[in-house]
Amino acid sequence: MSSSEDQFLTNLLHKQEQPTASPTDLAETVARWKSATDEEVRTLLSSVLESLQTDAQSDRLNLPLLEAFLEGLAQRYAPKSRSGGPPPAPLEAPTFELLAQLYDALGARNSARYQILRVLASAGTTASLGLFANRLVDDPPTQPRQLDAACVPLFQATQLDVDALFPKLFDALGNPVLAAIVLDLSNHLYRRGMVAEHPATPRVQSLTQLLKAMAERLRLVEEQPSKYAANQQELQNLIGESATLIIPLCDALGAIGDPAAVPALNIVLEVRHRRLRAEAATALARLGEKRGVEMLVELAADPASRTRALAYLEELDEVVQVPKEHRSPSALAEAKLASWLAEPQQIGLAPQSVEVVDRRRQFWPGFDEPQDCFLVRYEYPFPQGPLIGIGLVGPTIYCLAVDLQDLAPSDIYAIYAGWHADHPELYEEDADDLADSERDVYEMAGKELDADNVELALVGRFFGRNMPVYRARRSQQPGFLVVDGDEASWYGAGNNSRPLGAREAYWIHKGRRLLATFNSDFGEEDESPTE
Repeated sequence: MSSSEDQFLTNLLHKQEQPTASPTDLAETVARWKSATDEEVRTLLSSVLESLQTDAQSDRLNLPLLEAFLEGLAQRYAPKSRSGGPPPAPLEAPTFELLAQLYDALGARNSARYQILRVLASAGTTASLGLFANRLVDDPPTQPRQLDAACVPLFQATQLDVDALFPKLFDALGNPVLAAIVLDLSNHLYRRGMVAEHPATPRVQSLTQLLKAMAERLRLVEEQPSKYAANQQELQNLIGESATLIIPLCDALGAIGDPAAVPALNIVLEVRHRRLRAEAATALARLGEKRGVEMLVELAADPASRTRALAYLEELDEVVQVPKEHRSPSALAEAKLASWLAEPQQIGLAPQSVEVVDRRRQFWPGFDEPQDCFLVRYEYPFPQGPLIGIGLVGPTIYCLAVDLQDLAPSDIYAIYAGWHADHPELYEEDADDLADSERDVYEMAGKELDADNVELALVGRFFGRNMPVYRARRSQQPGFLVVDGDEASWYGAGNNSRPLGAREAYWIHKGRRLLATFNSDFGEEDESPTE
């Protein structure tokens, strides 16, 4: 072992005596082990294992350094390594054995050891995959994120020794999180044509029983939510965990094609969860059950499930069964917004109603060709009062939190264009972030404006042009003045609970300028002029 390797080993084995490695040092570590020989890797692993057996203290390891070392081993198998420059030296079966022994020695508390599974999966040899499968099933990482990272290389591989993974991986079906990943992998391999027969075919009976149990449990949860969850968050987590496993179960049973799965899939059709009903219906359709196609057609009538239902019906060559009004561009725009709003990171549930209120084909900042743009009104009947908004579907899908109902369509497009535009010379600076001298100039200029209670809010930077934005009042109504050259444009804040702010007012102004630059007829399609 060279002196540099000796030093690396010393740093690795004595976490408490060494400062945490810098990002530069960690990057060098990754680069070093991406090209190390098999003998060098094996020598280092043997030394680490010997030290752990002597001290029996795996928590003394320098975790950032250990993770960087393992990441370097995994990256040697990345596709870019195969396509550029000489291929890295292959690791041999004895080295994989040492990695597996290190995984065992580190124990479940070690937060870096999942990287060993990633190395074994990335290598993709019969020996490495066998070791991977045994440890993933018998002693898996404890964090879902680590499980995902360990298994990602299997989904990226173009060829795998499937017999080294299955049927061993199906021994993990008792672990819901791990079972979902294993089923996703088996579905992926079958869909990609990497196996002639679905790997879970011999397990169809146990999969059917598992799906039936999961579906009946979810149905009970929906009927008596307070019995199974103390609050809404717990309920959502419980339903989400069930859905994570039911989805790949339906996919697998539909691919396997055994009619014995029909009763269990029919139970899933009875739950209220739209995504699960779509998955079960698709599986039933693949099994030749007419009810599956009928359910997908029914789901296509619901904006919140329309996009997925239409996609599945396309795959089944049955999309003509859907009425044309549910396949139109406007219907698809409504579906996209409803699906976006239902995502957990947004509102988390589908709106009661969605409706396209304006549609235009126009040039949009950042796009070379004209874009189909839709304004979609949505409504939620919340107990504290209805939540109504207007979102954009087209160049992007988004809903601003402010109330846009009083704006003309052209100004709604403008506010989204101003928000969406991405360019280093287009940005805003809050008044508090300005240099004192610049802020003083704008505050003095604000005193000359025709409004009351004028206060500098921010300055928009528009391709070298500065546009100060002031909070103010006119006729006792709050709003904003955007000064653009010699002209000051007024934007009312509105009197509702979700008024425009200074940034939103500036986005309208900025968006107007951008859209008018690209579209000579911008604003002419509005039914009524903007104040």
